[in-house]
Order: sequence, then C-alpha cells, then structure tokens
Amino acid sequence: MAREVKLSGRTAIVTGVENVLAAAVARRFVAAGARVVLVDTDRAAAGRLRAQLAPRETAALAVSADLMTDAGWVEAISACGNAFGPVDLLFNGVQAFRSVSIADVDAAEFGDLFDQVAVSAWLGQKHVIGAMRAGGQRGSIINLVSALAQLGVPDCAALAAAARGVLMSTKSAALECARDGAGIVVNALLVGRVDGDPLHFPGALALPDARPVDPERVAAAALFLATDGAAYMTGAELAVDAGLTGLR
Repeated sequence: MAREVKLSGRTAIVTGVENVLAAAVARRFVAAGARVVLVDTDRAAAGRLRAQLAPRETAALAVSADLMTDAGWVEAISACGNAFGPVDLLFNGVQAFRSVSIADVDAAEFGDLFDQVAVSAWLGQKHVIGAMRAGGQRGSIINLVSALAQLGVPDCAALAAAARGVLMSTKSAALECARDGAGIVVNALLVGRVDGDPLHFPGALALPDARPVDPERVAAAALFLATDGAAYMTGAELAVDAGLTGLR
C-alpha cells in the first residue's frame, strides 16, 4: 500500500487562490495536514475558499495583499507568522491569461501582466527565502508556470515573457539556495491548457491541440514537491501538461 503523504506541522502560503489550480493546491495542502495562509488580492475569493475547507477551515487563514509590492509580501508573511508560525512552504500560484496580438498590446498592458505574474513570483521568492534564512529553517518554494514559458503561441507574447521570467527566476533562486546549503529548494510546476478558468489559464482557443489539465493532478504534483521526497530536487521543471511541452 502506498504511504499517505502528510504535511503535518508544515506552514504554507498559497497565492492566487482565486484560480482553480491554486485553490486545488490549497485544499490538498490542508487535507495533508498543513496550516495554510490563502492569499489573493480578492479577499472574498480567499474567504470563500477557506469556508469550503470545513471542517478544517481553522487550519486556514484568508489574507488580502498586493503581491506586486514588497509591503504586500511583508504583510502576508507577518500574518502567517502571527497565525501559524514561520512559513516553510510557498506556492506561488498567481496567474493571468490574455490572448492579444503583440501589435495591440501597449507598454502599460505588458507591464501590468508582467507585474501580476513575474514580479509577484519574484517578490515572493525574495521575501520568503529571506524569512526562511532568518529563521534558520529548511523550506520549499513551488512556482506555478505556464507552459507558454517553453512554447511559441500566437497572441501570447506578453504572457510568454512573464512566464519565462518566473521560470528563470526559479532556477536562479534554486542555485542561490543550493549554494548556501540552507536546505531551501525552489522548483517550477509547468501547466498547459486548463479549461473552465479563462481569466487565468489558456483554454481550447489558445491551445486547441493540448489535452486539458485536471487541477487535482496539478495539486498532487505540488504536494509531492512540498514533501521531503523532493528534498533533492531544486531548479527543476515538473510538467503536468499531458506532454504539451514535450513538443518543444
């Protein structure tokens, strides 16, 4: 019989819980015994997810924070510490999907998308790694990355740039943490087509030849990356995309 994966005693921050994948990951972490801070710019979305976690909703805290700012991350980490103790697990789940011709995207729109996806993930790594180092603790960071970081898709140039930014910051942060030997690992979880959440993920119109991803499969992969079973994985790209990135 397979051993049940547990996160008892672990404290996680999960961001972007308005989207279906981050929400699935948060539910999986709580079910595995973790205490989870649910972070989104939309406090109502975080609150709704917390209510859905009954009877374990007391193991979750809903927080609204601007993750595109240093202050927002300081607030989220402080809320985590006050409620549950030091963070030792981060799932950067913020995503946004826009399919627009490169000729029709202005610099402000590009910057907004890049800030939402890449800057928020970079700031999360910066602040959570800093908190882990300050506390002298081991930890795991998992960055959700669109498969568009690896694929050329029409009308997705801005998102591809943002996704690639998250992927490469993952690798750089992983190497820095490996160098200092503090036991902090940083990995990327790549996903492709996700039907039913057009505000956050590519669907059939953008990736018509791709099989859709089941959010629960993504959550299972995230759970693995959060455990000691992945302690020697860092800087890795774990693709849960039904073979989509295998085409590159």
